[in-house]
Amino acid sequence: MAINLRDKAYNAIKDKILTGRIGHSDFLNEGELMKELDVSRTPIREALSRLEQEGLVSVLPKKGVLVKPLTVSDISQGFEVRTIIEPYIIETYLKFIDKHELLKIKALSQKLIIAPPDPTKFAKLDDHFHRVIASACPNVFIKTMLGKVFDQNIRVRIYSEKNLWERHIEAAKEHIELIDYILDNKVNDAQKAMVHHLITSKEIQMMALRDKQISAW
Repeated sequence: MAINLRDKAYNAIKDKILTGRIGHSDFLNEGELMKELDVSRTPIREALSRLEQEGLVSVLPKKGVLVKPLTVSDISQGFEVRTIIEPYIIETYLKFIDKHELLKIKALSQKLIIAPPDPTKFAKLDDHFHRVIASACPNVFIKTMLGKVFDQNIRVRIYSEKNLWERHIEAAKEHIELIDYILDNKVNDAQKAMVHHLITSKEIQMMALRDKQISAW
């Protein structure tokens, strides 16, 4: 039962951080979290310890638990990792990518393009798409590293692009193009499309975040 409560607290708090319902640089109140999630202090602290290990929060002595702020440096490094590794996964493990799941993502992307703006829904679909690609790789170290970068990217996308729906539409179209290349086993085209997609996303997000004057480091 304790493990279930810990996981409940972990999943709930993490989702709030990733989707922006708890802002970056906000302090978390253990008492409020206990009341909201209807759990005791122990599961909350265990969840926060796990989130600290994942780099989403920092425990500051005599101050509390701080949601780690987004920085331009972290975001730039995250995209650097992705631009190297995601095309590599396509090149090396394309045959292991879940094609049925890609077809589902393609259909959802087509619907999102013509639907009313919903940045949160798109951010989750974007995250799912890239995790499907990553899951084809059997290397647990690569998948663990990408998982942390993907978590950060959800925060960045929602924080920086709430008013950039046109970028969501273009990104959805890029996903569809990528999926078509993968389904047709066009490895080189898929790699190039992935690099273009990531570089464009980085440029848009960095520009939006600089406009919000977030920390460089």
